[in-house]
This record gives sequence, structure tokens and C-alpha cells, in this order.
Amino acid sequence: MSWMQDLASFAKRLVTLEDRVETNTKEIEELRKDLKTLTGFTQKVAYAVKRNEERSQDRQDILVRDLKIELLELERRLSGRELALQAADSGQKRLPDTRTNS
Repeated sequence: MSWMQDLASFAKRLVTLEDRVETNTKEIEELRKDLKTLTGFTQKVAYAVKRNEERSQDRQDILVRDLKIELLELERRLSGRELALQAADSGQKRLPDTRTNS
């Protein structure tokens, strides 16, 4: 009867393995679904990061442009003041002309 016991043991192991395979198959399917969900989420995060970088670059470009405009405006105002000061200084520093027309 030892071969009967061996056969029964083999059948029991076979049933146990079959159950494990079915369980593993179900777990693999669940993991695949989880992986798809995670992949979709990762893609959304990557897209959001890229959009944020583009927006940051756009904001930086706008700030640089505004800074250039302000610098040009400041330069224009300073040039105007410099010309006004030069005109005022030139009027005050003039010595009377003492030369005679001979």
C-alpha cells in the first residue's frame, strides 16, 4: 500500500499546488492592475511637473522682461536728470565774456 500512500500524497500535493497557482494568478492580475494604476499616476505627475516647469519658465521670462523695461525706464529718467543737471550747471558756471570785439 505504499504506492497508494505515495499516490494519495502526490494527489494532495497536486491539489495544493493547483490552489497556489490559482491564488498566484489572481494576485498577479491584481498586481498588474495596481501597476497600470501606478503607471497612470506617474504619467500624470510627470505631466504636471513639466507643465509647472514651463509655467515657471514663462513667469521667469516675464519677470526678466519687466526688469529690463524697468531698467530702461530708470536709465531714461537718469539720462533726463543728467541732462537737466548739465544744463543747470552750464548756466551757473559761465563766466561773463570779457573779450572785446576788436
